[in-house]
Amino acid sequence: MKIYDLFYSCQGEGPVQGRPVLFVRLAQCNLACKRCDTPAMKTEEITTMDLLQRIREHLGRHTSNTQIIITGGEPLLQKEELGEVLNNLKDKKIDLETNGTIQLDSEYIKYFRFIMVSPKQDWFKSLQQKRDFFNNWKAVDNCVFKFVIGTAPWMYSEATLKSLIKEFNLDVGKIFVMPGGATPHELSISGPNTWKTALRLNCNFSDRLHIRNLGK
Repeated sequence: MKIYDLFYSCQGEGPVQGRPVLFVRLAQCNLACKRCDTPAMKTEEITTMDLLQRIREHLGRHTSNTQIIITGGEPLLQKEELGEVLNNLKDKKIDLETNGTIQLDSEYIKYFRFIMVSPKQDWFKSLQQKRDFFNNWKAVDNCVFKFVIGTAPWMYSEATLKSLIKEFNLDVGKIFVMPGGATPHELSISGPNTWKTALRLNCNFSDRLHIRNLGK
């Protein structure tokens, strides 16, 4: 498997933000989003058993109920290998972060408590592709959507997201809106606007706690 890193930190985004977790950050992505936070990171290639051993070593240094976040890159590019790892962690609480462009087979869904899908607006090439994307993912019970609000081509405006919710009948209770920004200063500008978006659309607000507190 190709990985970037394993590290213990607080989850900065989404439905379990603020919770101490073990991040398993897999390498490679099928997108090239502007201002991506991972493209320059060093990649390491290891076996599935090596990865599993490292996960267990990290868990051994923390509490037995430490949660795990599988992130990337795009982790589902390695979903078969990942399945081997997850099959040995059935007693753990595990969440997945994905851009959603690779469909997750039903045999994998059972491994995750939350599947956090972050759609990139500029990935969709047709209305049918967009329709299939949202209809497929909204049918997954443990899926939540995380939309980044901002001005980059892959981000969403409030108007665009409002239209999506109406067009595809998305459950606002499973939607998190998150401010775009890579620094505390940028979040100080985008955060209040996104907060208002959450109120107007009646969905959830996700902060970026790692950026506010660690600057990255």
